[in-house]
Amino acid sequence: MPQICKIDPQPNKAATKKNVCAYARVSYNSDRLEHSLETQISYYTDFITSHSDWNNKGIFYDDGISGTTTERPGLLRLLEKCEDGSIDIILTKSISRFARNTLDLLEIIRHLKDLGIEIWFEKENIHTMDNKNEALLTMLASFAQEESHVISENVKWGVRKRVECGKPRGFNIYGYNWDGKEYSILPEEAEVIQFIVNSLLAGKGYKAIADELKAKNIVSRKGVPFSVVSISKMIHNPFYTGDLLTQKFYRESPFTHKKLRNKKELSQVLFKNHHPTIIDHAKYEKIIQRAKRKEGIKND
Repeated sequence: MPQICKIDPQPNKAATKKNVCAYARVSYNSDRLEHSLETQISYYTDFITSHSDWNNKGIFYDDGISGTTTERPGLLRLLEKCEDGSIDIILTKSISRFARNTLDLLEIIRHLKDLGIEIWFEKENIHTMDNKNEALLTMLASFAQEESHVISENVKWGVRKRVECGKPRGFNIYGYNWDGKEYSILPEEAEVIQFIVNSLLAGKGYKAIADELKAKNIVSRKGVPFSVVSISKMIHNPFYTGDLLTQKFYRESPFTHKKLRNKKELSQVLFKNHHPTIIDHAKYEKIIQRAKRKEGIKND
């Protein structure tokens, strides 16, 4: 009688390993206390390597970028890896870490599901391959979106209150040094601005001025030659007169991030003699009038 022996299949361990990565994001200063990038990266690196059936495909991250937009370098690199079949599972702390815009979030999740890629949201304990979680995901993503809207409005309110109290937010601008409290003139840069203004009032055009600056090896703070556009914006900026006009631009919404010029839709505050003057008001008015005349010629 023949002897029957059962031969069990030998699993191909290399083939069954999942390619796993993580995504981390920090945007607001409040995040940094509890959810610093260093902490998230360290945690997910240890977590992935602790699973013998997982291949660590890296930690993708974005620092200082809002979750209301998908234009994030780290996220885009992750999605590229997903497209070429390099990822099976994505780990992330929560829905709000991944995206705060409901439509963007659901679109990404559904596309990745079509590719056979699952996202694990740790805080909500949701795995996206489970179809029962779709309705819950939509609801939680809506909460995250509303939270982002509230945060945005609170930030705007804080900025407005600082302005109303006479404490507008400082920023870096060519010609000045901002030390966190007040502005002081940088003589070398102010000299360049004066040269541009005087050349313009002497009848030279933007292109001729740009060419002359380039010939003298005078460049912007970014190390690139001054362009016609950058020169035009510079000498039309009332900031150089020593006055500060707040809220010249605003964001359409925290989700579109579209920058719009404030045409009296929102209130503004003008601070006269706010800082040292580089272009006096008389020369500034001549520049504005010259621009209006040229615009009038173009429109005829």
